[in-house]
Amino acid sequence: MYMYFFIALLLFTAPISASTQNEGQSVGQSNRPSNARHEKKVTPPAAPKAPESKDYEPTIQYNQPHYEDAHKPTKQSHDAIDLLNALSTAVVGVFTVVLAFVAYRQYIATRTAERAWVVCQAPDPLPTHTGGNVAIRWVVENKGRTPAWMTSLGSAARIIKAGDDLPATPPYTMAGPFTREGTVLPPKAKASRGVDIPDANMAAVEHGYQGQDYFLYVFGIVGYRDIFGSTHETRYCFRFKTGPTTADPAPRDFYVDGPPSYNRAT
Repeated sequence: MYMYFFIALLLFTAPISASTQNEGQSVGQSNRPSNARHEKKVTPPAAPKAPESKDYEPTIQYNQPHYEDAHKPTKQSHDAIDLLNALSTAVVGVFTVVLAFVAYRQYIATRTAERAWVVCQAPDPLPTHTGGNVAIRWVVENKGRTPAWMTSLGSAARIIKAGDDLPATPPYTMAGPFTREGTVLPPKAKASRGVDIPDANMAAVEHGYQGQDYFLYVFGIVGYRDIFGSTHETRYCFRFKTGPTTADPAPRDFYVDGPPSYNRAT
C-alpha cells in the first residue's frame, strides 16, 4: 500500500518538477541576455575613455594658463613703458611751448628795453604877456638806448574858444622833407621845435576876447625807425594855462591835454 502511495506521489511531482525546471531554465536564459545588454549600456568601451582623456587634460590646462601668465607681465610692462613714453613726450612738448613763449617774451622785452624812444618835453612856462608876438619852443628827445632815424616831423598851434573842440585830425605843419633813411637822432639827443603866436591872439588867450575865454594848444608828431627796423610814431599835445583860478589852482604852465588822436606813442 505504501508502495502504491509513493509511486503515485512520484508520478504527481515529476511533472511539477519538470515544469519548474523548465521555467527556471527559461528564466535563466531570459536573464542572461538582459544582463549582457545591461553591461554593454552601462560600461561601453568608449565611454570611460572620454572622461579619462578629460581627466588627464588638467595637465594641459595647467600648462596653458601658466603659458599665458608668463606673457602677462611682459604685456603689462610694455603698456607701462608706452604710457611712460607718452607722458614724457607730453611733458617735453609742454616744456618746449613754455620755453618758446618765455624766449619770445624775453626777446620782446629786450627789444623794448633797447629800442629808441622819442618823446616830447613840454614847453617852458611863458612869461606874462605884455605885448608883441610870442615864440613858444620845445624839444623832442630820444630817451632810448639806441639811435632813432627820424622820417617825419611836424608841429602846430591852435587857439580855440572855451567849449569848442580841436579838429578830429590834427592839422600839423610838416618839416622836411626827410630822406628815405631818415635823420639820425642818437640817444639823449634833442631836436628843437616851436611856433610863433601873434600878439592879438596871445592877448585873447591871456585876457579873453569879447567876454569869451580862449585856450592855446601846441601839438606835434614825430615818425622814426629804430635799429630793429620797426617804425614808430609819437604824437603829443599841450594846453597853456595862464594861471591858477578858483576852480583850478594849477600854476601857469603847459599841461598834457587834447583828444586821444593827439596823444599816442607806438
